[in-house]
Amino acid sequence: MGLNTKGYVKKARNTGVRIRRPIIFLGTEGNNRTETLYFRDFCQDYNRMVRFSTGNNTDPVNMINDLKSYMDKNGFDAKLGDKSYCLVDSDVAQAKNAQIAQADALALCYGIDLVLSVPCFEIWYLCYFSFSTRSYSSNFDVIKELAKYIPGYNKGLQKIYEKTKCNLHQAIINAVRLEAYCSRNRYIKHTTNFMPSTEVYKIANEIIK
Repeated sequence: MGLNTKGYVKKARNTGVRIRRPIIFLGTEGNNRTETLYFRDFCQDYNRMVRFSTGNNTDPVNMINDLKSYMDKNGFDAKLGDKSYCLVDSDVAQAKNAQIAQADALALCYGIDLVLSVPCFEIWYLCYFSFSTRSYSSNFDVIKELAKYIPGYNKGLQKIYEKTKCNLHQAIINAVRLEAYCSRNRYIKHTTNFMPSTEVYKIANEIIK
C-alpha cells in the first residue's frame, strides 16, 4: 500500500478506490511567515499534509472567515480526519478581547479550533527552552526574551523548527503547565489576561500523534 504525490493511498490494486491522508488546515495572520515556515517544516518531518489558508487579514474574525473559505474550496473533510486551526495572537490591548470572543463563536460554528497565544506565537518557541510565568507588556518583549535562546531571531527567520525540534516534547509540557498556571490563578481564558500561554501544543500533538 503506497502513497502517491497527492497523498492518496490505493486500497487495492485495480479497484480505483483511493483514500487520502488527513490534512491539517491552518490559518495564520496576514503576511507573517513565522507560523507558515515553522509548520511547513514540522509537518514535513512527520509526513503530515498541511495547507495554509490564503488572505492577508490580521483580525481574528476575518482570519476565521478566510480559513473557512479556503477549507470549502480545497476539499476539507472531517470524515477523513481533516483538522483546522486558526492561529491568533492576543497582543496586549484589551480591545482585542471583543474580536477574539467574536472569532471564538464563529470558529465554533465552522468547526475550527481557534488557537490563541498570549501575547504572541513566540511564547511557543520560549516553551522549547524554559518555563516562565513572566508577564509581558508587549510582543516585542517576548521576542527580546526569545533572542536569548535564538540569537538574531526575527519573524521571517527560517529553520526555527530545525533549531528547536529536539526539545519538542518539553515545549508541549511547558505549554500545558502555563495553561494550568493561568487557570489556577483564575485568569480568563481566550483573553489578553490569560498570560503567558499558548495553545499551539494542541496542533503539535495532532501532528505527532
